[in-house]
Amino acid sequence: ANNSKFANVIKVISDFASDIKPEDKFIFYYTGQANVVNKQLRLNLPDEDVTQKEIGELLKNIKTASMLIVLDCPAASLAVKELSCKGRIIICSCTDQQSFSIKFGESFISALNNKETDIDNDGRKSILEVFIATSKNIEDWYRKEKLLLNETPVLDDNGDGVPSKEPWRYVIDLKDGLESSMYFLEKE
Repeated sequence: ANNSKFANVIKVISDFASDIKPEDKFIFYYTGQANVVNKQLRLNLPDEDVTQKEIGELLKNIKTASMLIVLDCPAASLAVKELSCKGRIIICSCTDQQSFSIKFGESFISALNNKETDIDNDGRKSILEVFIATSKNIEDWYRKEKLLLNETPVLDDNGDGVPSKEPWRYVIDLKDGLESSMYFLEKE
């Protein structure tokens, strides 16, 4: 019997893979420690680390048209290229050069629960609106504390594997942002 925490992750994702339907939404949210070895992000789990490649392989088995991946860990955006594809929105707490993400989780959850996050006042919060509120909250906190900003959230939703620091500029830049502006966690 394998008691590895990674074995538990494999089992849970495999169970989802057999039950999920194409019209379902799938959310993968990792929060915790990570490190970089040979330019590969390694999510630190008890007993055994999980590489970005291993997570990518596991998530390929989830056959849904809509997937949200949130990585809240040091150097999170290092995994974007491995995980990016059509139908996936990937939000990372910081760039691959940053080793801190102390405010992201708190800011992200707060934005999910705050009515003021609904920027366009349509009664729902898109994941892009949540990302914008999260980024603003983080910048405001660092400015208030008079600290150098050392965590910059990024988002990839166009499948090119290159995350954006300003996806709200998607209309101008024609890059990331469009898909996440149409992704809602609330039911219509």
